[in-house]
Amino acid sequence: MYINILLAVLWSTSVPAVDDKEVQKAVDLAKQTFEQAVKEQGGWVSTKKLIKSAELSATKGDRGKALKLAEQAQREAELSLQQALNQKNNWSEPAYLQ
Repeated sequence: MYINILLAVLWSTSVPAVDDKEVQKAVDLAKQTFEQAVKEQGGWVSTKKLIKSAELSATKGDRGKALKLAEQAQREAELSLQQALNQKNNWSEPAYLQ
């Protein structure tokens, strides 16, 4: 009985296998979004580091970590792009400089 409970717990907490294509797709998407942010002068340094870390983890075979880092980089890239566009569309020169 205890073995069945232990197996059920272990089965429910196992991490699904991550495939190389899934990781590469996530890294590519993060890179693409980051490049858009850079074009709008809003790329964050931390995002670039996350992308590099994701690529390094993928080459070392740690696909789970690579996917997690790529997804985090994607979120940061989206936020940095949003920030850059917001600043571009809403910033105006202060009155004292006009």
